[in-house]
This record gives sequence, C-alpha cells and structure tokens, in this order.
Amino acid sequence: MVVLDTSFLIDLIKKDKRAMVKLLALEEDNEMICTTIVNVLELFKGAYRSSQTDKNKRLVEEIISSLILLQIEPGVLDTFGKLSSELLTYGNRIGDFDELIAAICISNNQSIVTRDSHFTRLPGLDVQSY
Repeated sequence: MVVLDTSFLIDLIKKDKRAMVKLLALEEDNEMICTTIVNVLELFKGAYRSSQTDKNKRLVEEIISSLILLQIEPGVLDTFGKLSSELLTYGNRIGDFDELIAAICISNNQSIVTRDSHFTRLPGLDVQSY
C-alpha cells in the first residue's frame, strides 16, 4: 500500500504525464492506493482558494472516491509528537500538515508518493518520487 501525497493528487487531477505513468506503474504492481485525511483537507482548501471552486471540489471528490483514506489514529498522535519535536529541535520543520501526513505514513508503515523533496529528510519515511 502506498500513500498518495497532495502534490501527486493535484498532478493526477491536472493529468500530468509523470503522475499518470507513476499511477499506472503502481496499479500494475497491484499496490493498494490510499491517501490521508490530511491530504484531503489540503485538496479541499485548494479547491476553495481557486477561481473554479465548484469544479475543483467535484474533481477532488471524484479522485478521493477511489482511494482508501487513512485516518488520524491514536498511534499517529505519538508519532507526530516525536517527529515534529525532533524536526523542531534540528531546525528542519516542514509544516504541521506535512508532518502529520508523514506521521500517518510512518505509523502505518507506508511509503509516500510525492514530488515534495522535504519528505526525504524525515527518518523512517520511505519516499517514492515521480
């Protein structure tokens, strides 16, 4: 199972060729494909900030309807606290939402598919780029 990050989901919505090729490869490998509830929050925020809110909300709803949604479970809370604290100590913060996404991935032993290179700085997180 892999977690699709917001950057990847946006690229899928935009029909980005690299993202489409990566999705096809994941499907051919029979990977279970999911995202996190935090990624969905980011997508809806983006839809509301756009000039075509209704259209973009529909696109978000369409893309997430086929995905498994990972939630913020109790184990994620501890993982987030530890990860965020370590990043703060070393001056490597990446933002609460991305740290929470990473904590969900780490807690569920899942890779993340993203083009955001800052995820590679996080210990214990397997990152797949495209």
